[in-house]
Amino acid sequence: MALVKALFSEYITAIEPDTKAKRQAAKAHVIPRDFLQSDDEFGEYVIDSFLYGSYRRQTATHGIKDVDIMLITNFDTSSYTPAEVLDMLFEALVRCYGSENVLKKNRRSIQVLNPLPKEKTDLTLDILPAVEVNDGTGYLLVPDKDEGEWILTNPRGHIKRTSEENTNEDKKLVPCIKRLKAWWHFQSEELVTQATPKPRPKSFWLETLALTYFYNLDDTWAERFLRFIRTVKDMAPIGSAKIFLEDPGMPGVELKTSMSQLEFEQFMEKVRSTEILATQAFEETDTVRSSELWAQIFGEDFPIQDEQANAELSLHDQYQLGDTSHAKELILPVSIMGSVKIRAQLYRKNYDNKRLKKLVGNLPNNGSVRS
Repeated sequence: MALVKALFSEYITAIEPDTKAKRQAAKAHVIPRDFLQSDDEFGEYVIDSFLYGSYRRQTATHGIKDVDIMLITNFDTSSYTPAEVLDMLFEALVRCYGSENVLKKNRRSIQVLNPLPKEKTDLTLDILPAVEVNDGTGYLLVPDKDEGEWILTNPRGHIKRTSEENTNEDKKLVPCIKRLKAWWHFQSEELVTQATPKPRPKSFWLETLALTYFYNLDDTWAERFLRFIRTVKDMAPIGSAKIFLEDPGMPGVELKTSMSQLEFEQFMEKVRSTEILATQAFEETDTVRSSELWAQIFGEDFPIQDEQANAELSLHDQYQLGDTSHAKELILPVSIMGSVKIRAQLYRKNYDNKRLKKLVGNLPNNGSVRS
């Protein structure tokens, strides 16, 4: 089990956004936020802006594909239609980027397709205008040009709830969300068609699912993931309706989703097949075979243990430095004249010898440690 635990640690590292992606994301969102705040024509409507979405909640995996920006404005929603506000924002962003070719009008936002033209990146920005609801809830109204209405939402509540629950679950919720999203990314690949390039459920629905049903009750990620998958499976038996999920930012309000019943059933079929495989992987005593089963669940990002590394890692994980539970009593004469040489091998590469010396703290005054 210790070896599988190490593989799960490698896996979370493999699906983390790399340093370049994080740097580009941090750089890209500053440009339009600063411009819109100071623009001669649009700046008078801007109160503030903040980041939201998976980048802000630190639940993004692999490369960071998009950064979401919420633009707080003072538009009068009884005087301005959603389409008018989005058109005004679009024109302001044309001035910011010098061309409309890098912009796309979406249902509720303006998307910037190439926010860093001098750098090679697939990153996009989604800029969503909003109006504060002055009732103390922190709720916002955002435009929906297709419906011609202003829609209630609370992204700041989403951020707060995720942060609080992550703390409550001993910082294990966010890693669970990342593993769940990476799992679905892999499992949904065979569902991809030209008409459905990104099979539902969407990322935020998955996050809310984890937010609702993840509990840090186990010692390892293998156990945590298996418990979570079993919980979700039990919540929706075959043929049942979609799971009810409460909007994390609006208590009592159902989270809106465009996922169809058929898509939900396809998702649950993946949950059920994963539960079977995960049970086999968890119960498998051979680490190599266990890792192969976990790779069938998570894809090629999950490391497969080979035999040689299996033996080496066993030595590494068997005991932690400072753990003396495996030590045997040393039988010595009542008194020793001279010195005693203890020869030991520390199985850890590039280990700081200063820490080793600190751990060996009960030597006589003339004792020493050499390594």
